[in-house]
Amino acid sequence: MKRERRSFSNDFKKQIVESVVSGSATQAEMAREYKISPVLINKWKKDYKTGKFFENSSVLIPQDLRSS
Repeated sequence: MKRERRSFSNDFKKQIVESVVSGSATQAEMAREYKISPVLINKWKKDYKTGKFFENSSVLIPQDLRSS
């Protein structure tokens, strides 16, 4: 039996990353809660850092993300 590949909206990814970055949840907690790989969250953090989840890519990125 094949599992269907899940896809996540940019809003969902942004919400997960912002929770991790703000310190309200750890990466491992979010991964367990949503049954996703912590490696995937790392990829989303990199995408977030480059402005991928914003309509206007010139949006300022929080300082703590730039240094990670």
